[in-house]
Amino acid sequence: MMMTTDDYKYPRLFTENDLRENGHIDLAQNHVHYLRNVMRRKEGDYIRVFNGRDGEWRGEIIDLGKKSITLALQAQIRAQDTAPYAVHLVFAPLKKDRMDFLIEKAVELGVTDFHPILTDRTEVRKIKEDRLIQQITEACEQSERLTVPALHPLCHRDAFIADWDPDIPLIACIERGTHPLLGNLFKNGKPDAAAFIIGPVGGFTDEETTLFEKTPHIQTASLGGNVLRSETAAIAPLIYMMLS
Repeated sequence: MMMTTDDYKYPRLFTENDLRENGHIDLAQNHVHYLRNVMRRKEGDYIRVFNGRDGEWRGEIIDLGKKSITLALQAQIRAQDTAPYAVHLVFAPLKKDRMDFLIEKAVELGVTDFHPILTDRTEVRKIKEDRLIQQITEACEQSERLTVPALHPLCHRDAFIADWDPDIPLIACIERGTHPLLGNLFKNGKPDAAAFIIGPVGGFTDEETTLFEKTPHIQTASLGGNVLRSETAAIAPLIYMMLS
């Protein structure tokens, strides 16, 4: 069954449950407040659900309690898709508002994997994985994505580089450098997978730039002559990938 215009009007939620025809699922408790008190849903109303595996389904609320919601699945309205190419974003954690912006926009622009790393100038040395996963999920709900990006554990820059698969292009994005412009890397078409390393607030140190230049499986590219905030620098290569 195809998605209809009416379907776009229904709230859209991520669930861990398996989705199948004529199935019944219980939604997570955090959805209860949202559907009851924010969206003012009631029994008999429809919502959309997806899990990143089984496509998107229309479901009817058949039991709306104070602490639980049961949904009767009616039909699959979108088949599961896969990302056309893998896009890895390697970034230093930022302060809350900047991190929120980075996560939201990166999900919208097709990132498939988030890799937080510690660089020499990283200001925020810890992350709250549960909160980031929630932000990623909410951005998927709002942007109509069916695939859910993966959040990888925080690690040091050197460990990340050492463990990286050399078959996947790893591109360090440098500000105001003499390196080739990022856009030039995609003149012959984009690869099936790519990873972009974005600098922290204050940028990479000279020692880090030298490390990138000397590491065989890392390419360096310039983001242009302007100084970019870290969250802006993260968006730039994603737009190149999307438009190439």
